[in-house]
Amino acid sequence: MRGIALLLLACLAGCVAPPTPAGTPPPVPGARPITDVGYHNEPFVAVDPIRPASVVAIWQVPATTAWSADSGRTWATVPLPDTTAWAMSGDPSVYFDADGHAYALYIAFGRPLNYDTLGKDAPPNGIFVNRSDDGGRTWRAAPTAVIRQPARAGVPFEDKPMAAVDRYADPARRGNLYVAWTEFRRHESVILFARSTDGGRSFSAPVLVSDRTGSPKDTVGAEEGTDVAVGPDGSVYVVWSDSLGIWIDRSDDAGRHFGADRLVAHTPDIVFSIPGIERANGYPGVEVDPRSGRLYVAWVDPRRGAPTVFLATSGDRGATWSPPREVGGQTRTDSLPRFFSSISFDPSTTRLALGYYHVLPSGEMRYELAWSDDAGRSFDRLPWGAPFTGNGEFLGDYTGVDAADGLIYGAWTELASPPSSAPSAAEHEPVRARVVVGRAGPQEGRTPLQAAPR
Repeated sequence: MRGIALLLLACLAGCVAPPTPAGTPPPVPGARPITDVGYHNEPFVAVDPIRPASVVAIWQVPATTAWSADSGRTWATVPLPDTTAWAMSGDPSVYFDADGHAYALYIAFGRPLNYDTLGKDAPPNGIFVNRSDDGGRTWRAAPTAVIRQPARAGVPFEDKPMAAVDRYADPARRGNLYVAWTEFRRHESVILFARSTDGGRSFSAPVLVSDRTGSPKDTVGAEEGTDVAVGPDGSVYVVWSDSLGIWIDRSDDAGRHFGADRLVAHTPDIVFSIPGIERANGYPGVEVDPRSGRLYVAWVDPRRGAPTVFLATSGDRGATWSPPREVGGQTRTDSLPRFFSSISFDPSTTRLALGYYHVLPSGEMRYELAWSDDAGRSFDRLPWGAPFTGNGEFLGDYTGVDAADGLIYGAWTELASPPSSAPSAAEHEPVRARVVVGRAGPQEGRTPLQAAPR
């Protein structure tokens, strides 16, 4: 959350997108901005499994949603209720259950005194969920707190939540909403978990997932970067990172209890520097093949020098893992960084999709799509976003990808070209960011994917 330190200043600036000059070439096919230009980052996207043309996106700041009923061709923005009651809201994500209900997840808080050691100087804060029953057009009048911390001495800070919904047929757990996150305490950080069995109206008391504790700092050595997935047998998986590597834990009773943490892979520190942006990381994501139960975990680490995307798989419910396989396509002639990977699995095609940023030889960066039709053994890649210059600004801490019904959607942040009156990089006001959503789908012929037409 350190990158939100200038959030209030950016929001008060009231920046809007300048009009598009006549004759400007269109963006890369299949990708279009859905916000104006301002402090807009950490986007996420979800597809309705029963109405695949219905798509919802979410981003900060504040936590804001948009919906599309035509497979992402047009969008309407919908602010989330109650976010204005807090100084800031962000770290958002969005999910659909099997019956078409959408869930928006986000944190909200007062302005902290110290964005680095959140457990020491944390303000009142909490994690919240709201629900839409009409594809994101409207949301409940008030959200539900997953956890909420009032003002008091030594208040913890609840950060970076992610979630999953059980979409399987078993009526005992169908529709369960599972949330995992980092709790920054005064001297440590841990991974916590809570569940809702009533459509997001209430949540269980948090349970501890991580066996280890990490640093209380948001920037080094924390237990941080969670993701959640549900297997066809009802197993609930939580993945995260710390100073040793990528970890996973499993619950066999719908999130009531968790077992021993398992190491997916040893990694170098996956909070690293990328030239041109404020900060970067390689937080992991997890997906489950709903037919076989095979687990896929993707992340970014700099073990080969420049950070790149890796994938590991497990066929025994996370007990053992394959050696990490490089995804990003680095070669001797292209050893430039990748970062902010996101992973999704299309149950209708068994296609595995990943999105991530790729730094170009020019120093610009753009978003890239990688996909696999052979259980992650090989990948094809497609440039998805338009190149842009980072200018030292904050892109957030993650991007989002979702896949359903043969289509893959990605949501990421791009920076618009600065006008001549823009602040200098030294002033560091992140006012040029906008959320872009891309769509890719099948085509006839040898190439399995193409960018969808605008």
